[in-house]
Formats: sequence, structure tokens, C-alpha cells
Amino acid sequence: MRKHFISMEARVEEDVLSLEEEAIVVDEAQQASTEVSADLAEAERIIDVSDALEDLAVIADGIDEATPAEAALIETAGNIAVAGTDVAPEEVIPAMESFIGRKISTEGIRETARNIWENIKKFLKSIWEKIEKFFYKIFGAIPALRRSIADLEKRIDVASDEAKHPGKDKMKISSGVAALSINYVPCKTDAELAKGLLSLSNIGMFVFDRNITDTAKRGEIIADAIKDFDPAKATEGIADLRKKLDATDSGSFPKEGGQDKSRFPGFTTETSAHLLGNVVLASITYDDKADASDLAALDRFRRTRVELMTSAEKPKDVSDFEMLPLSLAGMSKLLTDATKLLDTLEEFKRGSKLKEIQKTRKSIEAASDKAEKAMASAKDSEDASTKAAVPYYKALLNFNAAYARWAQTPAMPVLNHSLTSVRAVLNVCSKSLSTYKVAE
Repeated sequence: MRKHFISMEARVEEDVLSLEEEAIVVDEAQQASTEVSADLAEAERIIDVSDALEDLAVIADGIDEATPAEAALIETAGNIAVAGTDVAPEEVIPAMESFIGRKISTEGIRETARNIWENIKKFLKSIWEKIEKFFYKIFGAIPALRRSIADLEKRIDVASDEAKHPGKDKMKISSGVAALSINYVPCKTDAELAKGLLSLSNIGMFVFDRNITDTAKRGEIIADAIKDFDPAKATEGIADLRKKLDATDSGSFPKEGGQDKSRFPGFTTETSAHLLGNVVLASITYDDKADASDLAALDRFRRTRVELMTSAEKPKDVSDFEMLPLSLAGMSKLLTDATKLLDTLEEFKRGSKLKEIQKTRKSIEAASDKAEKAMASAKDSEDASTKAAVPYYKALLNFNAAYARWAQTPAMPVLNHSLTSVRAVLNVCSKSLSTYKVAE
């Protein structure tokens, strides 16, 4: 896999894939996208395990003389924490009977938590490689779509020159039905389809411009906080990061769809207009409470995101439908709109936005390495403040996974969805043109 988008550009612009090659490229991109989503979910689960072990160690440290009940609870908690992982419980929790009546050793618990973080770093490296693979593959499909648009434009010109007329019977649309629907209602006219493409173009301009800039800006704020981490001043650093993140916002998010506080409890969800494919773009932001701890606030902020999701919490089926053939003028406009959408996507590939994401990623990784060294130099200290700094340290490192997710969503789903929508519209245009004939 090439890791430099410049070399990728050259290949894509020189080669136009065949239909068979395009299908393979799209399938590989879809596979990478699916794997990234699954891997990010797994990374979050592993992070939760590591955090749970750190919390368990803190609790165990507070027990000077363990009772049988306390020893049993610690052992049970350790077993639950690593359930579903490849970590054996006995590697984490020592034989607890030996600690009854005395202080519990937490070295094994803490060491396992540290090892888990090392595994998370390797896991994230694989995730970033798959994100790069997705972009490399998916952009390779755009030239083929442009060729299809050019072919349809020629067919429209021929139909116009030969004064052909559309058939009077309705066409049955049985493929791409969902992609041609908005909020589960099929688009049956060129005006409805044009409105759908326009909304999708507006979303694309936000996602691949302002949202990427906002993401990189938040990433740099996080990188600075991680870089400056001092175990002796952990609480102050976390409080400062919270204030700076609270001050960031996506003021330009297209909020035409309103607000929903019930879909994701603890978060406010603002949505865009309904889009082709029965989806909306959603800004999911945490509800910061003045009485919430800084650690809890940062954990919720880490889960803040912009996401492409179904129009309804419980998706509905859209059946096959019938529609009259599109007009020549209507199809010409749709092809122009589709071309503009592809232009937006390719501008993202050629411009600086991808480079911003990669640059900030490296800043966060370098800062994390520095924070690890700061923590390692203090880990042998018996100072209570050093041990108390561990949750704050982990809260900062956990933003590595959050940033990977912000890079993945909404850019990858929106890019993929946009190409699917363009294909569906082109299919309707082709089907419509097939009905055009010279009047007898």
C-alpha cells in the first residue's frame, strides 16, 4: 500500500478503471471501511478494560488489611475486567487468599494495564493504515464515474439532436431504491433528485473542509496537553484541557434537521437536512455539567463526534417504486450536480485537508511518547501524587483512539455514501434515456 497521497493522485488521473476493476476497488474500500469501524469499536473496548484495571488498582491500594470479602471482590472484579480478552485472569490478579489480613499487591494489575496500552498503540497503527487504504482505493473509482457521466451527456446530446421523446409508461425502479430515497420517501422527479444531490453537496463541503479543520484544531489542542503532561500537576493539566476543548465548536454545522437529546443519552444530537439514502449527518456533542469531574467530562468529550446515521432510529424499508422517465434538461442538471459533488470529493484528495489530519496525528503520537517517558520516570516513586496521576495520564492517552475515530467519521462514510448516491442517480438517467425514441 502506498502511503503518500501524491503518488496516488498521479495513478488515479492517468488510469481509468474498467467496470470490473472499479467493482474490485470499491469492494476493497468497503472492506477497509468496515474493518476500521470494527477495529475502532474494539479499541474502545480495550481502553475500557485498561481503565477498569487502573481503577481496580487504585481501589486495592486503599485497602491496608484485606478482609476475605474484600479479597474476593477484588478477584471477581479482575476476572470481569479481562473477560472476553486474551488476558488470563491469573496474570492480573494474584492468589488473593495470601493477602487476607495484609495489603494487596497491585503490581500485576498495573503492569497488565500498561501492557494493554502497548497493544492499543499497535492496534491504532493498523487502524491508520486501513484508513489510508480506504482513501487510496475509493478515490480510484471516481474517474470511472466521470466517464459514465460523459457517456450519459453524449446520449442526452444525441436524444436532443434527433428530437427523441421519452416513453409515456412509468419505469420500475427496483435497484438502488434506498439510495434514491430521502427520509424513506422515493425521489420520483428530476427536481427531487436535484434537491437531494444539492443537500449532499452541501454536506460534502462541510465535511471535507470545515469539519476536517475543526478536527485538526482539536487534535493540536490535545497534542499540546499530552506533550505538557506533568505527573505532579496532572489535575491542573486536565482542567486546562477541558476548558480549551469546551471553547471549541463546530459553528458552521448545517443544523437544518433540529435537535434530539434522547437518541444518545448524555449527548445532544443536532442533525442536518435529510439526505439521499435515508441518512442525516449528526453532530453528537456531550452535555457538559458544571458539577461533573474533569475526567468524566473528558471521557464524554472523547465520544463527541460527527456521524452519518440513519434518518430514523429504527430504519424503515423502502419498496420498489415507479416513476416517469426524466426530462433531458432535468438529466443534464443532475449530471452537472453530480460532477460538482465529485469535484468536491477530489478537491479533498488534492488539497491540504488530508495532510492536516496526518500532521496532527503525528503530533499526538509524538506527544504521547513524551508523556509515557514522563510517567515512566515517575512510576517508581512512592509519592501519592504520582499514583494519583495515573487516571489523568490514561485519559490523555485515550485521545489517540478518539482522534482516529474523528478522522474516520464522518469523512469515510460520507465519501462512500456520496459515490453510492451518484451511481444511483446515473442509473436512473441511463434507464430514462433507454426509453427515448424518435416520434413516429
